Amino acid sequence: PKSPREYFDDVLFKGLLIKYVGEKEAKRLALSYKVDFQAKDFDDITSSFIETFNPDFDDPAFRKDLKIDVKGRKSGRIDTSFDFDSFFLHIEKRGQIKRDSFLKKDLKEIERLAALFSLDELTMAEIVIDSYNPDNKNQRLNFQYISERAKDEVKFPFFHRKRNGQRSVINSESELASKVKLLDSMAPGEYLRIKQNNTSPSRSDLDLVDDLSKNYGFSHGVINALVDYVLAKADNVLSRRYTEKIASSLAREGVTTAIDTMNYLIKINSAWKVAKPSTVKSVAKNDKVKETEISDEELEKILASIESKKKD
Repeated sequence: PKSPREYFDDVLFKGLLIKYVGEKEAKRLALSYKVDFQAKDFDDITSSFIETFNPDFDDPAFRKDLKIDVKGRKSGRIDTSFDFDSFFLHIEKRGQIKRDSFLKKDLKEIERLAALFSLDELTMAEIVIDSYNPDNKNQRLNFQYISERAKDEVKFPFFHRKRNGQRSVINSESELASKVKLLDSMAPGEYLRIKQNNTSPSRSDLDLVDDLSKNYGFSHGVINALVDYVLAKADNVLSRRYTEKIASSLAREGVTTAIDTMNYLIKINSAWKVAKPSTVKSVAKNDKVKETEISDEELEKILASIESKKKD
């Protein structure tokens, strides 16, 4: 579920809404969620749920089991090879920081960043030690700093690879099968480096793959397959807007592996070729035919068409 702001800031959702109900009706809907005033010069009277209701957990009502299965949501977890024992061994030795100083959510984010940028336990420990502030009880770890440092580490080509993510089930030794296995096995930061002839990825590209991991929960294989597709379609430019449009559809599709992603992207490509067949021109023998990029408008139409077919 998205908040109203997230919905109306989403290019795909907002665009489809305007397309199907019209700009006037879309504005009317947006006005329903308009911020009417800025909360300034007011006293904060917010209280917690516990403070308001004062629940007595000794009451038998809190021990009752309704014994009814109800609907819920389950988020997938990306398994990594990050060894927290090695991580904490270095943390405690070099940083004099105790293991119980870290919250569970902190450890999850450390693990995610390490896997995303293919950093080993020793490197992550050094970064975390540098960011740790024992005097700030509310937030001892500065994850903005940790994220930036992790991206800086990608500039160095000789780091330990940490494999991560769900793998595609594929039994073949073909060139395509080898590529799928590569997409699933490599950290996105490392894959970006390979795609640009072993040179350091730009900060904006690293920010984008970080957002794909953090905001969409994509595995490395999904991110790499998406990056590979966008670079091929957009003349080796990793456009954030173009990438995130497709990412939203991939998230709704529920893809988990590189092969899932590639199959979905084939649908987009096939739909585009049907909608706009290319004109064949005679070229010299050694010349390459450059594939035309899908425009934003064409991409939106294709994604909408695929979504509508799923509902039928």
